[in-house]
Amino acid sequence: MQNYHSLRLYPKKKQNCFDVCLELPFQSRFIGELNLSGEGTFTCKRSETKHLFNKLNSLGLNYQLLKSEKVSFKWIVIIYTEKNGNHVKLVTSRNYFLHHGYCYEFANRGFELQCFLELEKFGIEKARLFESQSIIQENLFEDCNARKNYQYSL
Repeated sequence: MQNYHSLRLYPKKKQNCFDVCLELPFQSRFIGELNLSGEGTFTCKRSETKHLFNKLNSLGLNYQLLKSEKVSFKWIVIIYTEKNGNHVKLVTSRNYFLHHGYCYEFANRGFELQCFLELEKFGIEKARLFESQSIIQENLFEDCNARKNYQYSL
């Protein structure tokens, strides 16, 4: 039996900012903050002791949030606390996370479907390079389709 948990956005006092909560049968679980200003940024806190998926050396995010067409954001920022207490800011893009991540569901432990990205794959430079290559590829396909349509219309 697959659990379906819905996401809910609760407005904050700051304009365009929301708390993102996972609605469970008997409670709500806060999973992060969403700022819809500019390109949009989802920010959350994760710790090595509580959230690291050791098998993949990765961190997970709610798959429904990542795939939602109703919620528009481009960037992901994770404030990651290492075992030694150091805080590291892990940054990536939503598309990069989905493209390079792995999906797992731990339903027997009460968790929803999540997408996991390995720690070494985080980095704003990697995400920007991926995003720019995606734009180039989209433009190439659009150009090819335009030429193909033009050739057929002769």
